[in-house]
Amino acid sequence: MAVQLIPLRTDEIPDFIERAIYEGTQTLMRSKEHEEFTAALAAAKHNVGSCFQPAYIKKQLVYHIYVSELKQNVGQLWLEQPYHVGQDSTFVAYIFIHEQYRRRGFAKAALIAAEQVTIKLGLKKIELYVFAFNTGAKDLYEKLGYYAKEAKNWGKTGTVTRFVMTKHIS
Repeated sequence: MAVQLIPLRTDEIPDFIERAIYEGTQTLMRSKEHEEFTAALAAAKHNVGSCFQPAYIKKQLVYHIYVSELKQNVGQLWLEQPYHVGQDSTFVAYIFIHEQYRRRGFAKAALIAAEQVTIKLGLKKIELYVFAFNTGAKDLYEKLGYYAKEAKNWGKTGTVTRFVMTKHIS
């Protein structure tokens, strides 16, 4: 099933930011990067909020993932354009599929559509983080041609908490 990426309207961005902060907080807790809710919330607010400051807002591409057959938005995708000259990749900052639409191929279709956005921007690769506990997502990304470029330990546990994954686009 094909998806369309439809840009969020300006008035939809505050609700999107709120959802991204909520989901980010939950994910940071689950990953053990932050074990206390207040620390995870503060980190998520910083990570998301800093991207939507005036200096960076134009680098953020936020979309509804729309499925015409269902006449429904099934989730959101947030891509970041490069911040610095010479960078050649978009970054998948967030992909969210509403629970009732999960496991139906919509995340896969949205990531393939993100490749087309990347090509239109004249860029050569897509990067993303995937948390170590999220093996289903990591498997999906690998099936789509992403590879784990680097392992990160941003938690206090001494174990890998997430991977940087990359896909080269031709």
